[in-house]
Amino acid sequence: MEEFQIGGHMEQDQVFSDAEAKFLQSLESLELSVSELKNRHFAALAGPLAESLLQHREQAEAALADSDSKVKRAAILAIVDHWGSSPPFEEYCITTLFLDRDTDLRITALSALTKIYQGSSAKKAIQILIEVLRNDTNPEKLRALAYLALFHVSGKPVDPTVRLRILRGQFLIAADVDWSLVESFS
Repeated sequence: MEEFQIGGHMEQDQVFSDAEAKFLQSLESLELSVSELKNRHFAALAGPLAESLLQHREQAEAALADSDSKVKRAAILAIVDHWGSSPPFEEYCITTLFLDRDTDLRITALSALTKIYQGSSAKKAIQILIEVLRNDTNPEKLRALAYLALFHVSGKPVDPTVRLRILRGQFLIAADVDWSLVESFS
């Protein structure tokens, strides 16, 4: 009977091993899909400038002043994802976040700042995010994303249902923000 159990464990181990291999393949495929979607999104925003934004940092920095907000968004993505941040770039993102009229550009700047400060618990970044969240003249979507960014910057875990509701546009600032939690960030 022990031989049968040993054989059974070996079969069971093989089943788990096969399942793990399939899961890892699926995960790799998903990662490639996400990467491909990011690349397509960048190319759609940058248009004919896509290649130059990734080949020359100066081109990407100059594109931050372009009159087309899509090109500015592509430049932000190129700098934060490809070239790396710098103090002037961070200031550009902060200024854009507070002063630009284009919500999508502001969201891209918010995303860049989140990536720059992710897990750092930097007081400066947390205060910026709280200010965006508290300002009820900001678009609801921007405020909700600032709330989500607070978790990423602070390194605190975010409830997956909160994240999903924000990403689906179902999160309501007035009803869903845990203000005592926001205060604990500062």
